[in-house]
Amino acid sequence: MDHFLSRISFIKLLLTFTIIVLLTNTRGAISQEYTGEEKIVQTSDTLQQPNPKLNVKRNIFQRFAGKPATKLPKSNDCWSFKGNKLTIDLAKFPDLSIKGTALRCEGEDLTDPVLVIHGDDGKFHAFRNKCTHGERRMDPVPGGFTVQCCSVGKSTFDYDGHVLKGSADKPIIVYPVELMDDNKLIISITE
Repeated sequence: MDHFLSRISFIKLLLTFTIIVLLTNTRGAISQEYTGEEKIVQTSDTLQQPNPKLNVKRNIFQRFAGKPATKLPKSNDCWSFKGNKLTIDLAKFPDLSIKGTALRCEGEDLTDPVLVIHGDDGKFHAFRNKCTHGERRMDPVPGGFTVQCCSVGKSTFDYDGHVLKGSADKPIIVYPVELMDDNKLIISITE
């Protein structure tokens, strides 16, 4: 019985140590991400501030679970999909008019999830919302001109889909986006 109790005590000690190490490492990783501080970013033609609404900070447990910071819209009536065209009505999702914001489109007839962002460069960008390393969702990084996987590996990609850092070794799929006169985005979903 004493041997059994000493094994349980050892396991508790090991678990406690593991949690402390994970939390310590998490704090270091979070400090390298967007901290919510207002940083002025110089773009080619304007000075702008990142969107403080989007917080890409996630703890180690959220990263293990692959929980993205970009939320799904409350209603899918702001977008529709027909043929190979994804149409987003900006009048029905006005948040996307702010630089640094994003919209996740999933379900309906879409074969793959799509991430649409209003980039820090002032342009709209669309991506297949699956990291090429572990197929986790992605989020824009405010002030970074990049998107980042929501998992522990934090693979980071530029707006052209190229890998900048992290576990991924392949680029992500980028879809062409066209802003129409009627305040709608048309995204051509191609494989």
